[in-house]
Amino acid sequence: MAPGGDSSIDLNQDGQGDSILSTFENDYDFEQGTSMAAPHVTGVAALLVAQNPELTHAQVESIIKDAADPQGQCNEGCGAG
Repeated sequence: MAPGGDSSIDLNQDGQGDSILSTFENDYDFEQGTSMAAPHVTGVAALLVAQNPELTHAQVESIIKDAADPQGQCNEGCGAG
């Protein structure tokens, strides 16, 4: 599970939609969707490979999936993580 954001809701009640702050052109903007989640997973994969450059793609995927905590599920239908 990686945060993808949803600008149509405000679960933490801070007065702003639950989007992800991201770089946008030459500035920052709040965005949502899988394009916001993918960099989080990619970063984890990069950290794994930095520690062990011999890891294959399949091994990295397996490590990430095996490390997922099923108690980390959200109430909105997210997967384990």
